Amino acid sequence: MRIVASLFFICCFYWSFWSQKNVVKAMKELDQSNFGTSYQLLQRSLEKHPAAASFGLLNYYLTNYSFNSDSAYFYFLKANQCLKVATPKEKEKLALILNYTDATLAHQFNYLANQELKQVLDNASIASLERVRKRYASIENIFTSATSARDSIAYQDALLLNNSAGFIQFINSYPEAKQFAEAQLKYEEIYYLEQTSANNENVLAQFILNNPAHRYINQAWSRLYELTKSEGSLEAYTHFVRHYPNSPNIEEAWREVYKLYMHEYSVERLESFKKDYPDYPNIALLEKEGALLLTVLYPWLENGKYGFINRDGKLLINCSYDEASAFYDGAAIVASKGKMGLINKKNEMLTPFEYDEIFDPQLRTFIAKKGQFYGVLNHLGKLVVPLQYKDIQRLENGALMLEDSLGYYLSWADGVLFNSQPMVYEEIEQYIESQKVTVPEVITSMLSDPNLPVIFIKNGKKGLKLNGKEIVAATFEEILPFQAAVAIAKKKGKYGLIDATGKTILNFDYTSIRLLQGLGFLIEQNGLLGIYEINQGFTIPIAFEAIKPFEKTYLLVSNAGKDGLLTLTGKQVLETNYQRIARFDAETLLLVQEEKMTYFLEKENRLIERLP
Repeated sequence: MRIVASLFFICCFYWSFWSQKNVVKAMKELDQSNFGTSYQLLQRSLEKHPAAASFGLLNYYLTNYSFNSDSAYFYFLKANQCLKVATPKEKEKLALILNYTDATLAHQFNYLANQELKQVLDNASIASLERVRKRYASIENIFTSATSARDSIAYQDALLLNNSAGFIQFINSYPEAKQFAEAQLKYEEIYYLEQTSANNENVLAQFILNNPAHRYINQAWSRLYELTKSEGSLEAYTHFVRHYPNSPNIEEAWREVYKLYMHEYSVERLESFKKDYPDYPNIALLEKEGALLLTVLYPWLENGKYGFINRDGKLLINCSYDEASAFYDGAAIVASKGKMGLINKKNEMLTPFEYDEIFDPQLRTFIAKKGQFYGVLNHLGKLVVPLQYKDIQRLENGALMLEDSLGYYLSWADGVLFNSQPMVYEEIEQYIESQKVTVPEVITSMLSDPNLPVIFIKNGKKGLKLNGKEIVAATFEEILPFQAAVAIAKKKGKYGLIDATGKTILNFDYTSIRLLQGLGFLIEQNGLLGIYEINQGFTIPIAFEAIKPFEKTYLLVSNAGKDGLLTLTGKQVLETNYQRIARFDAETLLLVQEEKMTYFLEKENRLIERLP
């Protein structure tokens, strides 16, 4: 019996050795790049000696010739499992014959991981990178690289979708991604824009109610308040203060309620206001300052210094400043000893005199410069953008571009950066250009009126024909195209007007004539200008050195370098006594005369005179 057992053991040993010998031979063939022979030997050995053959096939699928990550990973798992269940003697034999050890497998596994990651990154997808992460979670650098690449692809997918659903999916799926914070910012911005795209009271109020801690809650409040401001009525502001008492704009809304209600300031009106709005905050202060809040103050120059007067000419703020602007949202820019600051209508300093420049008041903000840096002040004098930017420029929509020390620009408005990533200046120009509303060009085709004559030329002179028949001989040096049955013509070097029959309706006594659309004809004679209207004659006499439209209401006329104003019908509004005439506000013109300035109240048709 012992002899039989010994023979059986010897037979098994040689059978096992012979099978492993085929694997050894396959490995040698593999070293000599005989891939086909090696593969056949390994496949024949796989059933009878799975451990050695699996190890060989792992090496086969790791070669450059036949690299296949899935197959290599499959045989690695099989070889690793076989080695785990092998006896110590079997492990010793495999290590001796094939160098098949735990250390070798670990080395091969690491090599496979690097090769598969490299292959996947050439045409990466989230699925392929997730496979790499799952397979090689134990190899930290492979897992980290695959995770980073996966997160980048997922984030790019979210950017391409560019909607809140895409970004929230990324945020929920990849909370450890380095793009998480940026995705969160973009999600909040896009979610806000999506939820409030209708831009009406209902959607904005609902957004505010549902998202009280949202990053864009102040923008939603501002837009909701802008709807009220755009209507601008007492009813609209009353609705706002009654329905939105928690709004950041509640104080301003209450002031607007007071201003509109108290447009006609009187004790009786004030008492009525108290009854209608008993919940008005700080009403005692309004009684004291209400009149001043409604008062328009005008910069006034006296003895080389600026102060402010009211429409009655009373000096309310003494002339003590080197420069002064109009008031914008309750604040005026003033200068003293080479520095600028802001004051309110009570002549209280909103800022100290520490700025080199304050300019461009728009949307309740002022651009300020101190030294080499720019910042932004609000109408209360608060520095809402710090003095750390190389330059600040105002966009067409009123938002601001801020240039930082790296030369990048960020767009800012209402305390929020609109783009979370910096843009170079050229990108901003393209962005601004893309936001412009294209106004289609209107092309008007002027067709010949068959009832009007046609101009013809004969012997260098011009005449008129109607229906092919000559009605006016060619005796004119020039005839311009007819405008409403009237044409400008030239004879003996002088200009006049003729009708469609050639009849002279304005004698040929003038140096030049040209049409001013909607006003008549601009006539020049002896260096002076006037305006002639066909049905009324000279609405503006020939008495001015220059005539040009001023806004849509007046004609600006000049003599001896001084300007005046006429109505469109020729009625004198202001004599030609001023170096400059400009718009101050909707009801007032600013007049500059011999280094002094005054104001013209259009509705009252009077100048503001300084009271002693």
